[in-house]
Amino acid sequence: MDEEEWKTGGGTTTPVTLEFRNIAYSVVNRPQHCPFSSGESSTILSGVSGAFYPGTLTAIMGPSGAGKTSLLDILAGYRQSNVTGQVLINGIQRSESVPLRHLQSYILQEDHLLPHITVAEAMTAAAALKLGRTLSSHQRAVKVNNILDKLGLQSCCSTMCGRISGGQRKRLSIALELLNNPPVMFFDEPTSGLDSSSCLSCIRLLRSLARQGHTVICTVHQPSSRIFSQFDQLYVLAEGGCIYRGARHQLIDYLTSVGLRCPDYHNPADFVIEVASGEFGSWTDTLKQATLNGKSSRYIRPKCINSDLTSPDVCVPSETASSSLVKLNSSCPATSSHSILMEPIENGGSPEPPRGQNMTALLTKPVLLAENGGVLSDLGPDSSPQLDDNSLLPGLSLKSDFATSSWFQFNVLLARTMRTILRHKMVTSLRLITYVVFGMLMGAVYYDIGNRAERIYNNSAHLFFDLMFIVFSSLMPTILTFPLEMSVFTNEHRNGWYSVKAYYLAKTVADLPFQMILPLVYNIIVYSLTGQPFEWVRFCQFSIVMALAALIAQSIGLLIGASCSIQAAVFLGPVAMMPAILFCGFFVDHNQLPIWLGWMSRLSFTRYGFEALVLSVLGHGRSPLECSQPYCHYRRPQKFIQELSLSESSYWLDVGVLVLIAVLLRCIGYLVLRWKVSRER
Repeated sequence: MDEEEWKTGGGTTTPVTLEFRNIAYSVVNRPQHCPFSSGESSTILSGVSGAFYPGTLTAIMGPSGAGKTSLLDILAGYRQSNVTGQVLINGIQRSESVPLRHLQSYILQEDHLLPHITVAEAMTAAAALKLGRTLSSHQRAVKVNNILDKLGLQSCCSTMCGRISGGQRKRLSIALELLNNPPVMFFDEPTSGLDSSSCLSCIRLLRSLARQGHTVICTVHQPSSRIFSQFDQLYVLAEGGCIYRGARHQLIDYLTSVGLRCPDYHNPADFVIEVASGEFGSWTDTLKQATLNGKSSRYIRPKCINSDLTSPDVCVPSETASSSLVKLNSSCPATSSHSILMEPIENGGSPEPPRGQNMTALLTKPVLLAENGGVLSDLGPDSSPQLDDNSLLPGLSLKSDFATSSWFQFNVLLARTMRTILRHKMVTSLRLITYVVFGMLMGAVYYDIGNRAERIYNNSAHLFFDLMFIVFSSLMPTILTFPLEMSVFTNEHRNGWYSVKAYYLAKTVADLPFQMILPLVYNIIVYSLTGQPFEWVRFCQFSIVMALAALIAQSIGLLIGASCSIQAAVFLGPVAMMPAILFCGFFVDHNQLPIWLGWMSRLSFTRYGFEALVLSVLGHGRSPLECSQPYCHYRRPQKFIQELSLSESSYWLDVGVLVLIAVLLRCIGYLVLRWKVSRER
């Protein structure tokens, strides 16, 4: 795609300069055999500094383990534990208490898309969530079509996201984040898994985005020469430190100046990675000193320009100037012909932004950098004003985490989730077939025993197995599918699409019809084939208990799926159900349990479910059962209820406890989901 062809159709973007000072990050490595030991601290980043500018495409390069992704996560605000240093937005220090999701988007190495919705449906839902009521549905549709057209996705707009190619998936991931036109865009290994042609197309797309005034930052491992030539600026890491920061075309001059000569016809990207990996000896410390660990701006050679896309003066490196997008500003301060978005530096210092100055004033003021070897300063924690609710970016509100209300998000997510469930025909159809087949199998095994006194124990066993089938048939699909959705949720949530509560509520409500209808199909088959009393009240009571058991099992599945990996969840799910089954009252009378185990019986939801099922079928003054033998001890159902120690039990009390457990588990699942999201920081 040509740079001149690219237009977002979404208006201009607010220019944002992202600066970071003395960023240090470490992790604690705990031995696997002793997870509670203190462990040893490992330094990932060691006090790196730098800045990324609007209108430029910057590559963060380095060998594996150099800290590329860690730096990207820290700059995006997604990693905060064990991090020191400052991140500044247009000279104002970022505050952790103020949401900045509207300023940025983060596109991960892997494309997290829902496979059972089409490209157009994914874009439409994203537009509703990211743009909300600021645009009408028609305006949102126009913007969606424009972006799809410019990114070459119109041909696959009716194709399911799970069936498009790798290059199309990457472009779709970018298109989804372009809807709200974020000023800063982070890309983690955007070319990973793509062929050479798709890689080049992807990087050219990022370059085109940069030409529109976006600050585009991406990590790359070892780009080819064609891809390397597309970048404007480089930030090279090695062993947690910065060994080069500057223009791409000055990399060779920089390396030559310190005594490293790149061989002729050798890819400079390969050469600098080889140097960073130590193939030419230990040059890392020397190069860190040469760049002052990223503070030096000697090799940034920009021109002060005025962008057609923005009203304020925006200064970007000269190579990034595109004749169709930017023009030289004749009124640019004459301090230097090589000026960029920073103040003049004297005595190795760096400017201190005025304390009372808001973000608008900073954006409309060109900031200059000394021409010869300027450095970013090492300021104290109070040297820059904090970005708070009173420091607003033009056109961006920092008052709310998200662009739309929770209710609006819930409605959009509910429709999308329902569509996803209905489209997932294999799982939905398989579940329906399973309920029908097992219902008929259970009916065949326990055929017509519901009114026979001599088989009343078999009838109670049938009720127990009904409960177990509903529990496991609701538990396992949730455990298997929810962890797969977590990656999509995490990516969309941290990019500011919607809140945790809106997603969780939509997920809960969307599943309700399936948790009601599928067990009802099973109930009708089993209840009729096993000869239970044909009374509407009893059947409704039976169905209520089965539905509550399904909801509780699904809640447990959500709880386990949200807190564990899919491998751990598959093991933990059935294991977690064992105590509930053991203490349900079918195998052991809960009145005969030792005192120190009795509390476990009271916490078992299967106990209340089994009690309620028995009472719904045999309780409420049921008439004597049929007896084909001379004597049937349990001809009167009340006697069997007494035998199970259920004579003092109440059906509606059991139902109330089940409702309470279901609500409590849903609330715990929500809290675990919030904890899981916050823990990633």
